[in-house]
Amino acid sequence: MPSVPATRSNPSSECRCIRRRTVQEDIIDERRDHNEQDPGPAGAGRVHRAHRRDRVCRVRRGGTGANAPHGPAGHQPERPGHPGHGCGHRRAVVQRNALARARGEPIAPGRRRRPAAGRGRPAARLNFCERRLEDSEMKHNASHPNTSHPDARRAWRRLKHLASLVAVAGLAATMWAGTIQTPAAAAVRGAPKAYVGLFNDNAVAVIDTRANRVLTTIPIPAGPHGLVISPDGLRVYASSDGDSTVSVISTSTDRVVSRIDVGKAPHGLAINRSGSLVLVAVFGAGRVAMIDTVRNEVVARIPVGNPHNIAISPDGRTAYVASQQPGAAQLAILDLAARRQVGTVPLDKTPRALTFSPDGAALYYTLAGSDAVQVLDPKQNRVVAQIPVGASPHHPFFTANGAYGLVVSQGPGELAVISPGTHTVIGTVTVGRLPHWIAASSNGDTAYVTNEGSNSVTVVDVEKQRVLATIPVGTAPRKIVVQPGHAAKDAAVAPAETPAQAPPVTASAPGAAVSTAPAMADGSGAVRIQNFAFTPAPITVTPGTTVVWTNADAIPHTSTGRDRQWDSGPIQPGTSFTVTFDKAGTYTYACTIHPFMQATVIVKP
Repeated sequence: MPSVPATRSNPSSECRCIRRRTVQEDIIDERRDHNEQDPGPAGAGRVHRAHRRDRVCRVRRGGTGANAPHGPAGHQPERPGHPGHGCGHRRAVVQRNALARARGEPIAPGRRRRPAAGRGRPAARLNFCERRLEDSEMKHNASHPNTSHPDARRAWRRLKHLASLVAVAGLAATMWAGTIQTPAAAAVRGAPKAYVGLFNDNAVAVIDTRANRVLTTIPIPAGPHGLVISPDGLRVYASSDGDSTVSVISTSTDRVVSRIDVGKAPHGLAINRSGSLVLVAVFGAGRVAMIDTVRNEVVARIPVGNPHNIAISPDGRTAYVASQQPGAAQLAILDLAARRQVGTVPLDKTPRALTFSPDGAALYYTLAGSDAVQVLDPKQNRVVAQIPVGASPHHPFFTANGAYGLVVSQGPGELAVISPGTHTVIGTVTVGRLPHWIAASSNGDTAYVTNEGSNSVTVVDVEKQRVLATIPVGTAPRKIVVQPGHAAKDAAVAPAETPAQAPPVTASAPGAAVSTAPAMADGSGAVRIQNFAFTPAPITVTPGTTVVWTNADAIPHTSTGRDRQWDSGPIQPGTSFTVTFDKAGTYTYACTIHPFMQATVIVKP
């Protein structure tokens, strides 16, 4: 067999060859179609002329056969034993078939190669009966294994045991999937649920955010205060400041599944983004408790004076605590990895609520007696802006995407919508009386505001800044959280309700009386409530003196004796409360709504 010299293929010439062949095929196919529409000598002549032009083109390039060069070094050499079967041969076959189609002639089928035995073709084929016999033997052997040998019997027993384990594991996985649901699966089943702490009802209300109605209430210990929800929406944690516990609620059953003892009078809660850690502001014990949510137990306690609310940075490394210790108000800075306090931000007023922006670049917080939201730069720990809002702002909040900041102003009963970029209020929405807390849907379109004075929750369209619904929930709703997911936009819109006035409050101490008319007492028996403080804080009187408390703030306060010797109940703005002291002694009292407000009455003969 003659040897063929090896030649190097030129990629550029190969590409040109392929392009010329493709264009030529297109021309022939186009003229063939035209010939079918216009048969006759003229049409056939056009096809023949195209064939001649193609032949002339190949002759000018240096040949008409398979050995015609394509490019400087040629395109594809002939294979040994197959002369004339290069690129030119393939093009000739394509053109011959195209001309045959144009003339209406049959196309000769190409030679099909049969695979040799061992390359995808069996050496011998079984007929139908033989195949059925072989299949039946295989099935019999699979169901009736030969276990006469001891090793075979042991292997067969192990196989059956493994199969039973796999079946049990599959059943357990099915049961687990039925009880543990992801937020996406929950969203498929229905709208997310909202959970509201009812301070005076000692319960947590569960709201269907699609129907905007209360589904059920969950009893917990006295004084529901803090409330957080796990990122997956499966657990709700609720603190009770009339007790010493944090209740763990399962959102799949809406029942308390665990209680964790944290210390006296726990207030606000915070949870990190992974859901592995819950911080508890234990106001009465003067410390922050750290709860491991996997074990549901306290793993550390960090001393902080009268902690009230907490905010955890988005990276989960740092927490800022609103410390309401009288005479030492501050933001305490905690290192969560080291589990200790590493810094403070001293304040001239008592901090109330605080929250981080989603990117962690700003910390919004409010102060008692200040009608502005404070903007803190956490890197420098200094205030970089103040955002004027309505009287007595309480809870600042950010939508999850950071597009809007929100804050409730308790004096006018409104929700302010803030532009985080400019630190300005871009709109307000009137809600209920004494709004307390804010939650929002995952996309930030819908906000939920608790109205402690109206016993309701207001549903607000944040973008359009309008009320969608008002939901009656129970007595004194405070904190609220919402499961991950989007609220239903097509939910029925309930008209906003005019809150009913609270019933008159009676004093519990003999000689005490409530006055609903504005009153300003003169002399030594006058106490003014203003800027979240009793003035004068210690007041000295003689036996038989009537002390008058007048509320000059924009929100209610109480005057309550330490041992409940008297209890004013909520003293509304512009009204007063009186108590007559007949016996000598020192009487300590506080506001039960804002426990950091404390003072004394000293009775001397």
